[in-house]
Amino acid sequence: MVFDVTDQVSFNDITKFWMGEVEQYAEKDALLILIGNKSDMADHRKVTAEEVKSYCNGKKMIYVECSAKDDEHIKDIFVEIARSLMKRDDLKNMPSIQTKKGKGLSAEQTEKKKGCC
Repeated sequence: MVFDVTDQVSFNDITKFWMGEVEQYAEKDALLILIGNKSDMADHRKVTAEEVKSYCNGKKMIYVECSAKDDEHIKDIFVEIARSLMKRDDLKNMPSIQTKKGKGLSAEQTEKKKGCC
């Protein structure tokens, strides 16, 4: 979920509405990440990082701030999602991952593979 750090109402909407939707409809063990956008607008900030971190800790959510305008931390968000998913036990037991060349790799092989090739 994404909210605007310069707009308190957008954060309130997350806490009062969207989180309820997630809790009602998402899988019980779904990966939850909250993204504070417009981190480049510090002078106009209305939602403090401390407020969001406190909320996220209570909900076991990952919190990341970014600036879509400046392309700041966008890649980091996707990397964090991938890392978090790879740590999950239910994904470690997947039988295989299909590669571009059609070769199957087990989850165990992907974890052991190091280097560039």
